[in-house]
Order: sequence, then C-alpha cells, then structure tokens
Amino acid sequence: MISYGLVSSVSNTPSKLVDNELKINVGSRYLTVNLVGEKIGNAQFEKGIGLYPTINDEVHIVLEFDLADIYGKEDVTSIEIGKHSSSDKLDVFIDIHKLILRHS
Repeated sequence: MISYGLVSSVSNTPSKLVDNELKINVGSRYLTVNLVGEKIGNAQFEKGIGLYPTINDEVHIVLEFDLADIYGKEDVTSIEIGKHSSSDKLDVFIDIHKLILRHS
C-alpha cells in the first residue's frame, strides 16, 4: 500500500510543544503532512486514507509516474484539462462522465 500526502510545512521545531517536551534535537527537521489518498497494489489511486502510516515507515518523493496515477490517464471518457504544474510533460485528465454526474 502507498499513501500519498502533501507537505504543508517544514520546520526545525515541532508544531505542537508541551512544556515537558522542550528538548529539541539540534539539526532535527519536522514536517506537517496532509494525507490525501492511497493506492493498494495495482488498484487505481483513491482519495482518502483507509490505513494510516506508522512510525519509521519509509517516505519517498513523488515521481512523475506517481502523479500520472493520481491525476488520471487518458481514456475514452476523459478530456485533457491542462498540464501539471510540476511537469510540462504530464497531462492532466478528468472523467467527463463523473464531472457531469457529480457536479451538474
């Protein structure tokens, strides 16, 4: 299973400090991550998290092929709406049927 998240802040101090936890390791970095979705095996990317990561799980930077899984691939019912901001080679598609059924 792969969980995907967006880093919303990076700091050298934790976002929440309790008086008895004021010991900060010099050189430490703290991230705040908003989890947005997951992919289990060969299944498609799905919004939402069913199983949360645990302490000491590996973390990887999202690559272009991961973004293609998240933002869609061209198929019969999709249309291209533009390029992803992180790559001018990565087309972004939406499923026109889902757009019409859910939002119109």
